[in-house]
Amino acid sequence: MLIFSDPCILNKVVNAIVKDYRGQEEKGRGKGVTLDVLTHFWHETYNDYTAGSTDKVPIVRHDLQKHQWQSIARVIVYGYCVLKYFPLTISPVIISTCLFGKESLTRQFLLDSFRAYVTQEDRMVIDECFTNNLNPNDEDVLDFLSTWKCCKVPTKENIKDIIFE
Repeated sequence: MLIFSDPCILNKVVNAIVKDYRGQEEKGRGKGVTLDVLTHFWHETYNDYTAGSTDKVPIVRHDLQKHQWQSIARVIVYGYCVLKYFPLTISPVIISTCLFGKESLTRQFLLDSFRAYVTQEDRMVIDECFTNNLNPNDEDVLDFLSTWKCCKVPTKENIKDIIFE
């Protein structure tokens, strides 16, 4: 990730070289090796720096600040522009915000992304919240809201706004 801290990297060709466990350079070169390195990078990034069920969302960490997230964004741009490699499990909301700004986010887009972020069980609770048959005292709804540290009392009138918050 260090080489992607330089914004000029997007104007250069990156040729990855892989070293084995003894520190010896492996023989492979070219696009295939760079794709393998990107695949490994995203696997590690998903495991260490993101959370979510289907869609992965960056998590706040004290050791990753704006500069490091910008480097990760450059990996996305470089991977796509040069190698046509795109990390599909990164949340579309994150990608849309990076490319088009917060103005591109609609309530429905945010809801769809949130539904892909949570577990299947939580997705069912969200769907129930958007029906007109909501029971504000439903234990599943209250458990779901408490998971997200919601302190508001849900009603049929405010549950949609609570979910969007």
